Amino acid sequence: MSTAWIVAYILGALVIAALSFYLGRLLMQIKQAEADKRQAIDKRNAKLSSDIHTIAWAMREGQCDFSEGAIRICVLLDHLIEAAPQDHQSIYSGIFALYDNIKHMPTHQARAEQSKLERLKMDAQRLSFEEQFETQIKQDIDKLIARFGPNS
Repeated sequence: MSTAWIVAYILGALVIAALSFYLGRLLMQIKQAEADKRQAIDKRNAKLSSDIHTIAWAMREGQCDFSEGAIRICVLLDHLIEAAPQDHQSIYSGIFALYDNIKHMPTHQARAEQSKLERLKMDAQRLSFEEQFETQIKQDIDKLIARFGPNS
């Protein structure tokens, strides 16, 4: 075997070793990025869970009306990232039923721009929906507190 072939084998082995090392580093970076992403998702979900628990507790204690709580909780539940996604709409059917019936109603500035009569009509309609779904909502609140409580 000539020295040219020996040099070619050595260079080939060095290139393979360098590429293997580089591939190993890339795989470690991917693994770290996935761990960082999982940690960020877990942190975000923990914050969402805490917020859901707080709102549900406030609803149960009468510190937050059902309509406002339903709007906030439905949005927060939609933002949860779960390994095994759940059908929140069927699990918390009362809260989602109320939300579906009131989500079209204007809030904040848009509500303020409406006439007093229009606001009164919407309030009466909203309260009617709250009464209609009250039993289901109270059951949903208990489920939410149990699921998203600090010890869950």
